[in-house]
Amino acid sequence: MLALLLLHLPFLTADPPDRVSWSRGPWTDEGIYLSQIRNAINHGTFDINESDCVAKTPLFNLLIYPFFLIFGTKWIVARCFILFSSIGTFLFILYNTRQKISWLFVILLADTQFYLFHYTHFAQAELLQCDFLLLSLFFFTQNTLSELSLKKQVLNVFLSCMFIALAYYTKISSSYLVIIPPACLFMEYILALIFKKENQKERLYKFLFSILFTVLFISIYLLCWYLPHKDTFELLDENYLNSATGFAFSWKDFWVMLPYNYNILIHDPQLYFYFWLALLTFVFLIILSVLKIKKKVRPNYMSPVLFTLIWFLLEVHKFGYHYLPQRYLIFTILSLVSLSGMILRGIISSRYLWFYPLILIFVFIVATNFHFYNNSLQNRHYFIKEMNEYLGRYDLKNETIIGTWSSSATWDCGARSIPIWKDYYYHEDPVNTFHPRIIISEADETDSDSAYSKQNINLKAISDSSRQFNINLWKPVVYWLKK
Repeated sequence: MLALLLLHLPFLTADPPDRVSWSRGPWTDEGIYLSQIRNAINHGTFDINESDCVAKTPLFNLLIYPFFLIFGTKWIVARCFILFSSIGTFLFILYNTRQKISWLFVILLADTQFYLFHYTHFAQAELLQCDFLLLSLFFFTQNTLSELSLKKQVLNVFLSCMFIALAYYTKISSSYLVIIPPACLFMEYILALIFKKENQKERLYKFLFSILFTVLFISIYLLCWYLPHKDTFELLDENYLNSATGFAFSWKDFWVMLPYNYNILIHDPQLYFYFWLALLTFVFLIILSVLKIKKKVRPNYMSPVLFTLIWFLLEVHKFGYHYLPQRYLIFTILSLVSLSGMILRGIISSRYLWFYPLILIFVFIVATNFHFYNNSLQNRHYFIKEMNEYLGRYDLKNETIIGTWSSSATWDCGARSIPIWKDYYYHEDPVNTFHPRIIISEADETDSDSAYSKQNINLKAISDSSRQFNINLWKPVVYWLKK
């Protein structure tokens, strides 16, 4: 874990690497998703409608709030919070689990994977969600220990459901995963009936309790967050479905987009070997299932496999998205390596020689990941840091800066930042609404869907000076407005 921590340190103040995404999300969203809580701390005003980010990520903002109060609303503080949360989660699991080899397999294969590795030090909610999902899997795995009383097993089911809930409290994007513990326990109960296993009543009780706990945590979210901000969520849903990134799921779309997305992802060198790992995992899953039926594998090893299998199958729906940036695949990759780790656990327990070639495959994939790591290390950029240092030289603490890039450029200067998009909430006539000192926009305004030019606002005409920054594929311009 110390080695993994040290591997992240060179990237803590660097831009996201060029190949981490074809969308601008990793470059802009670190600032955007924390802009409202930063504005609240630095300027004493909190407005949930400044953007949709706090509405979607309440727990993410709440957890980072005390660290911003203590250490300041700095980029490095946010990044370190995510990094240390992940390392702390890994340490907790490894310290408390009996299956250290299989969990070490999961952690190393996940944290060295190109996308997961870099998101582990990005100030975004996705890896915090991953931490909660791993903890949910961990406590569900603890539930399978045969020596535990029913009361302690139910407690572990409660904790598993709770951490699933904390994941979607962190960001609502993982809400579809709430069905995993109940679905898994229901399948275990049905299989117990089919194969006439013992402890059928205990399995039924745990299934019923999992439904109760799931409903409880959903109710807490609805009563404490959704209903008090229902109007904001309705606007959020309307804007999301009407935007280029919106997606209303349909089976027709899924079967059209599946081969298209697969063809793109299979040619992604950072994911190529994980496709083969997925294939091998399912081959060994079939073998282990046969061995279980023949009683050559201990029964409790299959329960975590079932959890991770349901998780992975739920992730498959993403391959039908019209808009599929790499960050949407974070949970998918993690579910795959978690399933692989639980399969490895079953193979170890079967005491077959299959274990050794799997270790070789594991070493090969991790070694390949270090090739991508070295490439990122040798090609680091610091353009976002440069943009922050540029604005930090001016007294802007009492000023407002607007634009999609504004929140990523104001970590040092402390100005109030408001991201702007066309037709979003109350962003009509943003110059007269917010009276900004600076507008940061790409020259062609693709970052805001032409929010300014479509309202007849000529950024060059209303500014007296500007400076352009070249950040990967994009060229945000800092426009200083005429006083």
